[in-house]
Amino acid sequence: MCYRGLTLLLLLLTALGAAVCQQQPQQQAQAGPTPGFSQSAAATDGGASSAPFGASSEPSGQFGLAASIGSPAGEPRLQFQGTATVAYSPDPLTPYQAVGLGCGLGFVSPTFQTNYVGVSSEYFDNAQACGRCITLQCDDQSCAEPGKELPALVVDVCGSCSGSDLSIAIPLFKNLTGRDAGSNPSIVVSWDLISCAPYTVGTIKMLVKAGGSAFFQAFGFSNYVVPIAQVQVNGTRLQQGSDGFYSYNPGSPIDPSAPLAVALLGANREVLRATVPSLRSADLGFQFTPQA
Repeated sequence: MCYRGLTLLLLLLTALGAAVCQQQPQQQAQAGPTPGFSQSAAATDGGASSAPFGASSEPSGQFGLAASIGSPAGEPRLQFQGTATVAYSPDPLTPYQAVGLGCGLGFVSPTFQTNYVGVSSEYFDNAQACGRCITLQCDDQSCAEPGKELPALVVDVCGSCSGSDLSIAIPLFKNLTGRDAGSNPSIVVSWDLISCAPYTVGTIKMLVKAGGSAFFQAFGFSNYVVPIAQVQVNGTRLQQGSDGFYSYNPGSPIDPSAPLAVALLGANREVLRATVPSLRSADLGFQFTPQA
């Protein structure tokens, strides 16, 4: 009896287990975003951005003409593509005017007194774009020479621009298109970063910002051929503000008659040092070695 009862019990447990297995749903792996990434991020290429100031670039062919324009051989569009709209004065840019723009540059080399632009706040990137040089290409059908390129200096932020759009000086517009702005002040363009070295005359300039005090000063730098990565004054590392100026707050009163030890670190890792005799704007007398 005991063996027969045990056998019946085993058969009952086996049948109960089979029923449970039939009721349990089969789990399948579901495609979804990688843990730690948003849905949109997981769906895009994880490679580094190719935009100049950290923003994403726009797809080729989004604006204006086809991918090949200009000469019979074709002139390919440059990396960043958008619309350029006339702004600023028709006269060459003076130091006084340059200081009043978004970058606060105290000096502009002769080429860039007519060839200058403003970039969108996205690309301005809290003044990281300031003092950078671009080559600007006319991709518009209204241009006398489609594919013509001219160098330009970033001196401002364009509040009405988005993405790769630009505001450009009137002389630059006319030289690029071969026409006056008239009733059609916007053109299709493409652009890319270039070295400032071929168009920069002289050495780096330092501007003391107006409105400082005994405990706070700010310095701007211009006319460099390599982007500035870091600034130190009297051993204190300065922070760059969104206006392009570097704030100096040493924690003790600033003697305006005392010398300033200025050190600049370039994006090429080169360090330049100069001593300014007192708290005043100055030509620092040095220049970075242009990058190859």
